[in-house]
Amino acid sequence: MVQALPSRHPSHTGEFCHPRHALPGDPPSGPASATLAVGSEPAGAEIYVDGQLLSSTPATFEVTAGNHQLALKLAGYQDWTRNIHVLPASAVHFERTLEKK
Repeated sequence: MVQALPSRHPSHTGEFCHPRHALPGDPPSGPASATLAVGSEPAGAEIYVDGQLLSSTPATFEVTAGNHQLALKLAGYQDWTRNIHVLPASAVHFERTLEKK
């Protein structure tokens, strides 16, 4: 299962930050899920998890623990694909510089 999460939440100071804990309105997460944050240079690459187009970089998602295929695609750049293993209750961040074709 893959579910998009809001990447920013208002903090008590009125600024925006990425939370380390659940806030009202966040999807429920359990021990069998993990957070996957993906960025790229340049930004705007399409993010695919297990072949499903989810969003574009940068983005943060809730995924089930286990094996997944992560891919980034952007016109004019080489596709980037990795097989990853995500541990339960972990937070994983991928930042990739894409290479021009």
